[in-house]
This record gives sequence, structure tokens and C-alpha cells, in this order.
Amino acid sequence: MVGFPREYKILGIIAIAAIAIGVLLFKFAGTPPSAAPLADRSGAYSKGLADARVVVSEFADFQCPACRTVQSTIAKLQSEYPRDVRFVFRHFPLPSHPYSQITAQASEAAGAQGKFWEMHDLLYNRQDEWGDTTKNISADKVSELISGYASIIGLDMNKFTQDLEKGTYRPIIIEDSNAAAAAGVNATPTFFVNGERVSSPSYESLKRAIDEALAK
Repeated sequence: MVGFPREYKILGIIAIAAIAIGVLLFKFAGTPPSAAPLADRSGAYSKGLADARVVVSEFADFQCPACRTVQSTIAKLQSEYPRDVRFVFRHFPLPSHPYSQITAQASEAAGAQGKFWEMHDLLYNRQDEWGDTTKNISADKVSELISGYASIIGLDMNKFTQDLEKGTYRPIIIEDSNAAAAAGVNATPTFFVNGERVSSPSYESLKRAIDEALAK
């Protein structure tokens, strides 16, 4: 079973506190007059052709209900733009979601074994089991469930468990979170089309932004 070692808990609290302070400052200060351009991250998982004319970047949190809901919108757009659009997943775990950090790392640990999208889909499809904030779900239970998902998709459990306990992929989550914050992101899901932020995660807004990018 995936554990939550004391060191992880302490570092997790520090990371969550840092993000929370950033979000609070953002809210009180308002939208920066000139947010930094969106920084790419080498190795971010994506779907679509590498040379697609349009890149849609999604900043998401596995414990966010809206992020789960928007997956159907993404799937619809993928089917409509099979060659022209590449969809990239980026991490932005929110401090209000206690298990967003560990699930983000679980997805990257699965990705290291070639199963990122399988873990991505399981975490969203079974979000009610582990991520419902209206239920008092313990860390031990979440740990057990994550281990179960890893087993379902056929991961090397020793490597998966060690990667989580060591926080092997924590730097990736931090890098994405920093890039998001610098670009003015303070909520999930947030989308960028060719580096330009989309005002809403709705199908209509995303399709409009994609069509405008393709027309350039």
C-alpha cells in the first residue's frame, strides 16, 4: 500500500502553504497587469500529433470536480480536431484539495511506467471514491485506493510505491504550479490555446479559441 511518510506530510504541508499564499496574494492583488507568458515543460504528457498547429494546455487538479466534468469536452474536441490540435496536461493541485498533491504524483509515477493516461482516467472516473470533499475520507483509505488503481493498470508496485514515498516526481508538480501561477492561473481547470489563456473552460469558448488559432 502506498504510504504517506512523515517527511512527505511535512513537505506536502509546506508546498500547500506556499501555493495557498500565492493564491491569496493573487486574489487580493487582482489579475496582474501583464502575466508572464506560459512556460512549456519538456515531457508533459499530451494527446495528438507532435506537429499539430494548435496546442491546448490544460492546468488541472485530479480532486477538482470541474476538471473531471471537462474531460468529456476535451474528448469531444479531440474527436473534432484529430490532426490539428494537441492536448497537453499540466498540474495545478489546489491547496483546498488535500489529496491533489499525492494523486498528481501518482499520475507521474504511472507515467514513468508508460501508464499516465490510464492513471489519469482512473483518478477522474473514480474521483467519488477518493476525492469527495464532502466525505471524511482518510489518508490511509486514499493510499489504499491509489495502490489499487496502480495494480489495476498493471504497474510495478514496488517502483510505484517507492516513487511516491520518495517524492520522486514532486519537482514536476512544483514546476507546473509555478508556471501556472506566473501565467496568472488561480483556478482549475484553466486552458491555454497556443499560449493564450481561454476565458472559460466551456466547449464553446475552447472551440472558438481553437478555430481562431487555426485561422491565423
